[in-house]
Amino acid sequence: MADEPEEVPWRVLSMYGARTRQPAVQIVIGDQMFALPTEKAREIAGWIIEAAFAAEADAALFEFGAAMIGGGDDKAGAQLVAMLREWRKAREGGT
Repeated sequence: MADEPEEVPWRVLSMYGARTRQPAVQIVIGDQMFALPTEKAREIAGWIIEAAFAAEADAALFEFGAAMIGGGDDKAGAQLVAMLREWRKAREGGT
C-alpha cells in the first residue's frame, strides 16, 4: 500500500469585514488563505459533501466488483468505477 500523504493543517473560520461590512468565510490550508462570500462558501461545502458521498460509492463499487465479479482481481472493480464516473459525467452534461 502506498504511503499516506502528509496531512496539511487547515482551518475554516467565520469572519466579518469591518471595512466591507460583509460576512465571509476564511479558509486556511497550510500557508494559503482564502476569504469567500458566505454564499460561495455554502456552494463549495455542497460540492465537498457530494464528492464525499461519491467517493464512498466508488469505494463500495470497487470492492464489490473486485470481490464479486473479479474473484479478488482489482481490475473488475476499477472498470466498474470508471464506468460509473463516465455515467456521472454524462448525467452532469460533461464530455
